[in-house]
Amino acid sequence: MKARNLSPLALLLLLLAACTTPPITIGLSDVTLDLTVAADSAGKVLFPEKPLDVKNPVPATSIAAVTIRGEASLATAADVSFEVYATDTDPKTLGCQEVGTPLTGYFYACDPNTTGMAKVSQSTIAFNGNQGPVPFTLSGDTLASGINKQSLYLGAVISGATAGNTLYLQNLTATVQLNVGQ
Repeated sequence: MKARNLSPLALLLLLLAACTTPPITIGLSDVTLDLTVAADSAGKVLFPEKPLDVKNPVPATSIAAVTIRGEASLATAADVSFEVYATDTDPKTLGCQEVGTPLTGYFYACDPNTTGMAKVSQSTIAFNGNQGPVPFTLSGDTLASGINKQSLYLGAVISGATAGNTLYLQNLTATVQLNVGQ
């Protein structure tokens, strides 16, 4: 079929379809936060020492937007709530305080207003006395930047009954929308 035989609307739809790239899905590593150390960092964002294992299959400048979905669960049922933050920079270099022990592992406690990190959960995620799993969705420019750099840290501001408990962010998948024309 020749382009000159197409109606203007059909030609426009064909051009739009050619410029649209379908999203891709990337599996991410789980995040485990020992809440025993959260008592020492009340009101702070608690980040694990290591970033998520991100295997970005596309060129670094190709990612336009990222949505991460996953499930949160607790080792023991409790009345715990949290908000998720992200950074694409090692929290140690952001001036965050190292907390933890060899038994619990080491984490970084950061002020939520620290430059270089952003809140990526749309609302507070709450367990309300159960263990979960509780589904959640994360979004924001920091997620795209972290996957582009293959350096993404997810942390949480945690409140509630935390002593002796562990928070797991599991089954994490990133839905990645690519820039048009990449």
